This record gives sequence, structure tokens and C-alpha cells, in this order.
Amino acid sequence: MMSASINDTSKAWSKIAEKWITYFKPPSRPSNDEVQQYKKWIEAQNPKNALVLGATPELLDVLSELNISTDIIDINEEMVSAMMEIAEPSKVSRNITISNWLDMPYENNSFDVILGDAVIQNVPFESREAMIEQIHRVLSPNGAYINRSFCVPETKAHNNIDEILDAFKDKEINETTAIELVYEIQVLNYDSNAHLAAMSDVRKTVEPLRKGDKFHRASEKENQLLNILWNYWLNEISDKVWVYDKRSNEEATLYKSFFDIAGVFEANDHPYGDVTPLYFLKKL
Repeated sequence: MMSASINDTSKAWSKIAEKWITYFKPPSRPSNDEVQQYKKWIEAQNPKNALVLGATPELLDVLSELNISTDIIDINEEMVSAMMEIAEPSKVSRNITISNWLDMPYENNSFDVILGDAVIQNVPFESREAMIEQIHRVLSPNGAYINRSFCVPETKAHNNIDEILDAFKDKEINETTAIELVYEIQVLNYDSNAHLAAMSDVRKTVEPLRKGDKFHRASEKENQLLNILWNYWLNEISDKVWVYDKRSNEEATLYKSFFDIAGVFEANDHPYGDVTPLYFLKKL
């Protein structure tokens, strides 16, 4: 059975960071609508300090714009360094801690706000509650955890790769469409028992469509899209694993045990707002 660990998944993130601007498009990075909602909720919280899980450049930029002192924590130093180069120069102090989210080296009640973007999707499913407990512990009283999640739909929309490619026939051929295709194939292969969506399974689904060094679909648009998928996603980060759950399960089993769900936002500027909800979670 496949497994996921923070150490293993961090290796893939080093490669992801190198291609962040070109290949990582919404919904895999925050869209403009989502960035503005982060900003709105951060301003509503009026924090003196903030902790960012990972180093998503868009989140660092918002905190800098709002002049909020920022700490960054991640296990992958290479990823943090790469993301810091993408982020705008900071107007505020940024303290970097290279450490595991499951055992954060901070005092209780240390931060007024904690930010994340799809962070829970990068820890083993059995460790999710421990991570949420850590977030809850280091949040100050009345603190807020603002996090965009990444879920799988309640039911699968497609039964095979042909159905998926047919659904994409009218889309433009670009990196944004390619990342949407990645997600749809992940959902197709999603293991609901292990809660895993592995890039290796995406490769197994796409590889039979390839002969020699080319794809040979009847549609040239399909071939072009599959080439983008293959050349980056399946060559560069084919060992990446994401940990997904259904949105209803995640809300009921994780968030409501530790937080009041004070707000939920679904983006309108990409087609996956319902499965990438942004949460404003107030500490109980």
C-alpha cells in the first residue's frame, strides 16, 4: 500500500518550487479571488504576528503588505528558500524555522493568526488530527487559522481517461488546463481507503496512451495537453503524493473539533472553488 510522509513529500516540493511560476496555476496555488479573501480575513483578525505553514509566496506577500511580523515553518529548507525568492521583498521581519508541522517548536498561544494553503494535503492521513492539535495549541486565545483546503468531490464525475479528455476538448491548451487535468486524473484514481492521490497513478493512467516518445490521440489538442502533463508533472514530480478527503468529512472530523468555522469562501475565478474551500477558523 502507498504511504505518505512529510519527509518523502518534501523532496518533491523542492522540484515543485523550481517551476512554481510556470506550471503551478490555480487551483494548485491561490487565485486572485482567494488571495483577496485571505487578506480580508487577516485584516478582520487584526493580528500582531502570523505563522505561515510552508512558504506560499502569495501569503507572504499579503502579510508583508499588511506589515505583519511573520514566522515561517516547514521541514524543507530548499522549498522555503525557493519560495522566498519568488515572494516580493519583505517590509516586515520573517523568521524561518525548519521543522515538522507535527511538532512545532513554539510556546502555547504564540500566534494571532496561522495561515496555510493546502498544507493538510501534505501530511499522512493518520497525522492530520495531530497537526490540527499543534495549530490549535500555538494559536493565541481568539486566534484564527486561515487555510485553503484541497478536497475530492463527493462523487467522481468521470469513469475513465477517455471521459476526462472528452470533457477537456473545448479548453485552451496551457499550463492551467494541464494542472486541471492532473487533478481530474487524481480523482479518477483516488484511493478512498488510504485517502491518497499519487502522481504515480496519474502516470499509469496516461502512459498507455503514449507510444515511443509521443502521444497518438486522434485529437492534436489532446496530444498537446498530454505533452504538457508528461513533460513536467510526470517527469519532474512523479513521486509526489497528496492526501485528500471529502470536504464534508474534513469539516466534521477535523475543523469542528477544534475551531468555530466562522467563514467559508469558494473562489469564482477558477472552476474548482467547491473543492478548494478557504476557511476562516476561530480557535475554540
